[in-house]
Amino acid sequence: MLSTRTIIIILAILAILSGGLLALKANRQNSAEADFTKVAVDGGGVSLSESASETSGQANDIGNNGATESVSPKSGSYKNTKYSFSLSLPKSFETRELSDEIGDYVLIENGEGDGLQITISPFDDIKVLTAEMIRADIPDMKISEVQVIEIGDIHKGVAFLSDSPEFGGSSREVWFVFRGNLYQISTYARLDGLLKQVFMTWQFTQ
Repeated sequence: MLSTRTIIIILAILAILSGGLLALKANRQNSAEADFTKVAVDGGGVSLSESASETSGQANDIGNNGATESVSPKSGSYKNTKYSFSLSLPKSFETRELSDEIGDYVLIENGEGDGLQITISPFDDIKVLTAEMIRADIPDMKISEVQVIEIGDIHKGVAFLSDSPEFGGSSREVWFVFRGNLYQISTYARLDGLLKQVFMTWQFTQ
């Protein structure tokens, strides 16, 4: 399951990268809660479904201790061959890929400091990840306004709000496990719409 050491290492990475990678702008503006709706997997896309709300959260940031990096040109789509998924990119956004001993990272960013970050790391091959499981493994993590998300017909994860200082004290998180990997997608809470726009185009393939 999740370990405090892993989370601390992940939280440290972007701080180290701040001089070389785009630092996402801190902004405490309020935004409407993302309303995730259902899609599909393997030919359809990652599935997200609406669900219940709960209680306060802290986000993940990523960084780099000896990480390798690759940058994609600005285009309308992004494909990750290692994890067999693709997604559509909003206009003027590009991706950066990083890897280290913890896992792999994808930054989706534009020239104005807005963007998302995706952390992918090995995990138990479970089908359902819940807010209660995250709280049990990381007691200090605050989680609020939880929504259940569905990935295909079997897998489920959670979307929630958090108060990470790395995202100006107000962040949106989407966490799920798929094919033995933990996916953690993070951004500023004010960018709910951007996260939803990108995530709704996410497709896993065989």
